[in-house]
Amino acid sequence: MGVTACHFYKWKKGKAYVPLAIGLFLFYLYTVGPLSHSREKVEAILHLDPNQVLRMTLQPTRNSSYTDISLVRYDRLINDSATLHRISRLLRQAVIVGEGYIKDPSQVGRMEITLRNQPSIVFGFKKRGGAVCIVLDSNGEDGWHYGLLDAPGLGPVLDSVASANFK
Repeated sequence: MGVTACHFYKWKKGKAYVPLAIGLFLFYLYTVGPLSHSREKVEAILHLDPNQVLRMTLQPTRNSSYTDISLVRYDRLINDSATLHRISRLLRQAVIVGEGYIKDPSQVGRMEITLRNQPSIVFGFKKRGGAVCIVLDSNGEDGWHYGLLDAPGLGPVLDSVASANFK
């Protein structure tokens, strides 16, 4: 005799609709809901065209738990062509990593990339030593979590931008 759903769930009192409701909710989240943009956000960074970048802004963290370890205290505008191309190249070389890649960061921050004819890209980052983990969330540093990227070589560039005396 075959096993059917009615053996696992009592059809009385609507309990059989719980798995259906969970399935529909997950379908909504990943197709038209807030998580439907997760792949687009990851792809926007991994396929960043340096010729489309107008400027980048290194910003202090907005997460109150990390304000004491923010890489910068004030916005740092990056509009030097060589630095923009270098950061864009490093972001294109980023790889997707799992949760907990950098658990206890020594420094954190946010970056906004302003593009020509496209919406800006905003992401948070966590830094420990030379390792940088890009945190992709729906509004930069918090909200719906889209994933993490490891950006090898980005740490020293961020350090030099943070310590530079821009005017």
